[in-house]
Amino acid sequence: MHPILLQFQEIFQRSYPGWVWRRYPKPVTDHVPVFTFHTVQPESFEAQLQFLKDNAYQTIPSRSLIRYIRDGEKIGDRAVMLTFDDGRKSVWSVAYPLLKKYNMCATVFLTPAIMDESRQLSKSIEDVWQAKADPDAVVHADQSDSPTLTWQEIQIIHQSGIIDFQCHSYSHQRIPVGPKITGFVSPEKIKSHYFKFGIPYFPEMLSEKADLRAYIGAPIYQMAPSLSGERMFINENLMKHCISFVSTHGGEKFFNQRGWQKILKKQAKEYCRINSTAHFESKNEQKERIITELIRAKDMIESHLRNHTVQCLAYPWGAGSDLAVQCSQEAGYQANFWSTLPGHSKNQIGNNPFFLVRLKHDFLWRLPGNGRRSLLDLFSFKLRRRAGGKIDY
Repeated sequence: MHPILLQFQEIFQRSYPGWVWRRYPKPVTDHVPVFTFHTVQPESFEAQLQFLKDNAYQTIPSRSLIRYIRDGEKIGDRAVMLTFDDGRKSVWSVAYPLLKKYNMCATVFLTPAIMDESRQLSKSIEDVWQAKADPDAVVHADQSDSPTLTWQEIQIIHQSGIIDFQCHSYSHQRIPVGPKITGFVSPEKIKSHYFKFGIPYFPEMLSEKADLRAYIGAPIYQMAPSLSGERMFINENLMKHCISFVSTHGGEKFFNQRGWQKILKKQAKEYCRINSTAHFESKNEQKERIITELIRAKDMIESHLRNHTVQCLAYPWGAGSDLAVQCSQEAGYQANFWSTLPGHSKNQIGNNPFFLVRLKHDFLWRLPGNGRRSLLDLFSFKLRRRAGGKIDY
């Protein structure tokens, strides 16, 4: 289902708290709304922070939300939580400077396997304010050749206390869940920074930071998020065969010829007709895969940040499972964040902290207060944004 239609359906089914869909809502006093961002732009994000400030909302970090949910600790009225997924460059270039300006805080769920190792600090809107940087370069930082935060930037932000860094899985992987081939890894695909946020599962991904060029030619199957509870379909021999075929037929030049997809599909079909080594992982292998993913992510973030404990996991694509919850508990996490969940529209005292819900950042404008926007205006903007080719982040 189209994401915007899904949001309409969720509103109709009352999967969102009342202040989202009611025309005249009451003040938010019995729960903590949590909003999800990915990429942010200076003008729109500052407008949202100004809206929160004008209406006396306070932002809280993840540890405060956990204590509120689990222990009933008081946090004051009008508390909200701002979260960012992935660890994209605009956290440094836009969000961090503006959060400082407005004396607010946020939580970033990092994907440590795809963080940048560079030691060079990127430009931010603070540099633009001082006429030391090109505004366009800052605004489009998430579409640059280095679209993620560097560990040095993460360390500087962490030391400020303004942003709390938690986990968004180790690699943001998707796993194959059936034998249907939907494409192949090509040089063009791995150039896209969006490919890095939906990396198909490869065997060596958890043992090292994978060089995606080594997987050119590998089949891409029908996939699901790695923590969604589905068992992984495995056909390593076919993957090796397709990679080898491309390597011996020109390497990257193989993809310059017309009809290369058909050639690879024919190769895959012929190979599978003769060789039947494909299988699904066992339940024990599935659990081991998930626990390894979560422990590795937690350890990697904590190794880069002094005196910091990772307590929270946010599921990529909002897709978790009962098994992932169990694994996260065994790995030492204290809370899990999803997107919406049926029959669970609020984060309230006494809720299970492993089933916390989040709303897309647009719905921040539906909070009670001066400057509140109508649902019609909100969805009209969403549609215009999509029509302009922009992802609904």
